[in-house]
Amino acid sequence: MRAAKGLRARLGLRPSQREVEETRDDQLARMPFNRPVTIMVANPKGGVGKTPTVLMLAAAFGVSRGGGVVAWDNNELRGTMPDRSYSPHRRTVRDLLAESHHLAQPQSQFTDLAYFLNHQSTGKFHTLGSAQNFGHVISRDDFGRIHNILARNFEIVIVDTGNNEASPNWLAAAHTADCLVVPTKWRKDSLIPAARMLETLQDLRPELLDRTVIVGTNGPMDSQRDVKANASGWFGANHQILDLPTDPHIAEGGVIDYTKLSRTTQRAALSLAATVAQQIGTVAGAAPMGSPRG
Repeated sequence: MRAAKGLRARLGLRPSQREVEETRDDQLARMPFNRPVTIMVANPKGGVGKTPTVLMLAAAFGVSRGGGVVAWDNNELRGTMPDRSYSPHRRTVRDLLAESHHLAQPQSQFTDLAYFLNHQSTGKFHTLGSAQNFGHVISRDDFGRIHNILARNFEIVIVDTGNNEASPNWLAAAHTADCLVVPTKWRKDSLIPAARMLETLQDLRPELLDRTVIVGTNGPMDSQRDVKANASGWFGANHQILDLPTDPHIAEGGVIDYTKLSRTTQRAALSLAATVAQQIGTVAGAAPMGSPRG
């Protein structure tokens, strides 16, 4: 096997270990599933990077798979996904819910749903924003209707969440998810709420903890070295622990364009997508690469 890019490719050399690992992660991120799958991104602590993590994970999957991914801002009110993603219109989940009866009909087409979504062209995925003003609160039944519509049109549904574990839409996401991603800064004030959330899920849905990935999401000066060194002590040795590096483009606080992230950040996002795909593959009946979908 020859290298696919760079100097090694021009010289006809074998791929480097780094290229081998990246190719492997890309193949994992493209893993075919035998049904639509759902990823929940959660930490009751605010400001830990949940929404940027959702957008980077969606883009990593979208770029590898060529689409088929939607990121849903399931915050109770005024989630920041519309501010951190390309959003030429401000139609939200509440607008979609008002048309859910039509969208759930067999004759409904993707273009009907796309009216409520924003397409992220550089990441090859779509976004659905949360409500931005007071009004109807998304119930558990509402969540189910919305999720069914999205899952009928997308292979991967990534659910951003708010900070209230008792809210019905948060609980509905927890009961639906195939994999849980927990973003956290390597600080005690971020880790303690996350650890308590996992304790709650131990009673609520213990099997989800077997498919949980912890992700460090630190900005400049956010990390406490001793806390990071003992991360497995906080969460247990059963969870995979990854890092998304500090990135100036994310730190700007504006719209996240996947192509403007550093190569290191893109590579870390792909590694996260590969890890999540492996976790989901244990329950979604992942078929071997190249085989027909069931």
